[in-house]
Amino acid sequence: MSAPELTVYGLDVSQPCRTVTWLLRLHDVPFKYKMVMPGSKKKGGSRTPEYEDELYSAGTVPTIRDGDIVVAESGAIITYLAETRGWDDVYPSGPGRENAAKRAEVQKWLHWHHLNSRTLTSAYFAPIMRPDLKFSADTLNDRKRQSGAALKILDKHLSKYKFLATFSDKPSLADFAVHADVGQLQLVELFDFTPYPNVSRWLDDMKTVKGFEESHKALMGVRPMIEKGKKALAGKL
Repeated sequence: MSAPELTVYGLDVSQPCRTVTWLLRLHDVPFKYKMVMPGSKKKGGSRTPEYEDELYSAGTVPTIRDGDIVVAESGAIITYLAETRGWDDVYPSGPGRENAAKRAEVQKWLHWHHLNSRTLTSAYFAPIMRPDLKFSADTLNDRKRQSGAALKILDKHLSKYKFLATFSDKPSLADFAVHADVGQLQLVELFDFTPYPNVSRWLDDMKTVKGFEESHKALMGVRPMIEKGKKALAGKL
């Protein structure tokens, strides 16, 4: 029996979308990509009745349709894909407390990510890509402080382990999720990681993982826009 057709709904430069598509490419899973503009109420946007009623009422990306099954939120999506496709290399399967503990460790980082490493996007990337949101200087400074705290945690952990999961010398689901927000800042030169040598080493290691280049093409394609946005933002703060 052949696998059902898999469709990813999202935007290439979106961090959570990139997490999903990179893992699919790593595992050679064919998929269709339907571009959806996050937060837009216009046709093709995630805030349209079509998207909210048929895919996800919260109106965010990514969402996937796997045959007759719809899954939303990147953490839930990549966990679902790992469990249904047997991706033991990034998310251990099997019964027993030991395997459950390994999965819990991966999930720990996926949950930590939301209010920690995710802040790097809201502090450094979003103000440039979404100037319409009009972030205040106080808001940006607060998010930068949060980002610094998250990077300290990562750097300390990665001084002891090659990747986030302590049980493996290969990346787990957690590495892909956290990298989406952290790694982009290195690639488009929005942040100097010199004070975080272990994070820098980890970022270099992630670049060697299959699917990296293809999954980051769209991000690299908007570098001219980012450079222009950096100058505009600097003039306002």
